[in-house]
Amino acid sequence: MMFVWDAIKKHDDPYFFEDKDYVLQQYIGLEDIHGIEIYEGDIIHCMMNDCDGLDYRQDYTAIVKKDECNPCFVLSQPHDVYEYDFIKCNLMELEIIGNIYEGSD
Repeated sequence: MMFVWDAIKKHDDPYFFEDKDYVLQQYIGLEDIHGIEIYEGDIIHCMMNDCDGLDYRQDYTAIVKKDECNPCFVLSQPHDVYEYDFIKCNLMELEIIGNIYEGSD
């Protein structure tokens, strides 16, 4: 279930989101190749080109999460030490393929 921020602000019950069935996700300000808004927790497949001054192309699948040190979002793989920054990397062809809160039915 998805809620719009205006509806959340108008809700009078301060305990409305204490239910474990709800997870609030932050919109990161970008859309994928299909025009779908990208949120924290989404699993993204993308083509990356020229990251941190290195000129290469790479297919990459990762989770969108908040950076622990900077006020931005990054792409992170569970077993990869390096996180890819949306600002520093030329990310092309972003596509949402799922999110961490839904099963892979």
